[in-house]
Amino acid sequence: MAIGDKTLQFLPEDIEVIDMHTHIDTISGCNIRSTEAESVIKYMDKLNFKKSVISSIGSIGHDFKLGNDNVDKAITKHPDKLFGYVTVNPNYEDGTIKEIERLRKNKNFIGIKIHPSHCGVSVNAESLNRVYAYAHEMHSIVLVHTWSDGDIAGLTEISKKFPEMKLIMAHSGALGGVKRCAESIKNNKNLYCDFPMASAPFGMIEYLVKNGDVSKILFGTDATLADPRITYGRVLFADIDDSDKIKIFSENAKRILSECNL
Repeated sequence: MAIGDKTLQFLPEDIEVIDMHTHIDTISGCNIRSTEAESVIKYMDKLNFKKSVISSIGSIGHDFKLGNDNVDKAITKHPDKLFGYVTVNPNYEDGTIKEIERLRKNKNFIGIKIHPSHCGVSVNAESLNRVYAYAHEMHSIVLVHTWSDGDIAGLTEISKKFPEMKLIMAHSGALGGVKRCAESIKNNKNLYCDFPMASAPFGMIEYLVKNGDVSKILFGTDATLADPRITYGRVLFADIDDSDKIKIFSENAKRILSECNL
């Protein structure tokens, strides 16, 4: 038996590892090795992930509708393993609520994805308010790309204006936003975070658990843009209690997925 397979044997069989931040497709400037849904399924089977929530990298760039259609096809083909985010783009009249309503008939769409920087707007731009308002009304999950302390500060204020949505701060604000991210998930009931980073600082997960709220930390890998094994290992070998690892891998995601609608 391979060394990696032996490591996976230490995981209890009843843990349903759920990856809340995964991608298909590609975009200019990204060196992604595998872009198809089958690539996601392949590594999920290898690492014993039970479910993944995907969005299209292409949707944040050249064609949000094409990317969302690709996600629609993938989650229809693999309904037991793949769920989807509808990626919105506020620069287009039909790029937000109309796009969500176009796709929400597929019940495997479970939330909304926003990548403000690729849309050329801030996380709290006026053009995004209608998306947050919709998510508030529908009790939806919204995954928002963050990459600074300012992003975390902006979303913290947004979460107070729209308290019925579940707002996931992707990447925890990266290097500059982790401290505020921990404070925000601790003090705001509807704020969550994930932590995929190719160049992750040592001890980031331990810091979020110690200074934040472990029930608000979600497992996300950013695959196939990033290697899922990196984030998987960061949790497996983090210096935190096993009960906290189970919450991050599975229990937190299962809870918010059961509470939200699109």
